[in-house]
Amino acid sequence: MIRVGQRLRVNRAVTKAGELTWYRVRWGDSLSVIAHRFGTSVRQLKRLNGLSGNVIRVGQRLRVNLAVTKAGEVTWYRVRMGDSLWSIAKRFRVSVKDLKILNNLRSSLIRVGRRLMIAS
Repeated sequence: MIRVGQRLRVNRAVTKAGELTWYRVRWGDSLSVIAHRFGTSVRQLKRLNGLSGNVIRVGQRLRVNLAVTKAGEVTWYRVRMGDSLWSIAKRFRVSVKDLKILNNLRSSLIRVGRRLMIAS
């Protein structure tokens, strides 16, 4: 039975280094930007996704290898009502600036339901 005010421990989805995960291309992304974000090369990114050219589209899903990410682990967090970048950054002990860079955010506005990548 769960009571009001009771604290619950919840597992976060953690992707360990060496695993592949999906990344959804956002406005302003390029292969070089994505490769830099994950600490890999454009050549490796293209090989992993079977791309022959350099054209990618907003919304396209690309496989990325977290084995080369500098952080080693990535946590995915789904934004909830009342969250702000500041509160999320504080919760995971990262900077707002790092959250914005990692998630290709140009402003501090986030929407409920959005998944944010958090390097730990």
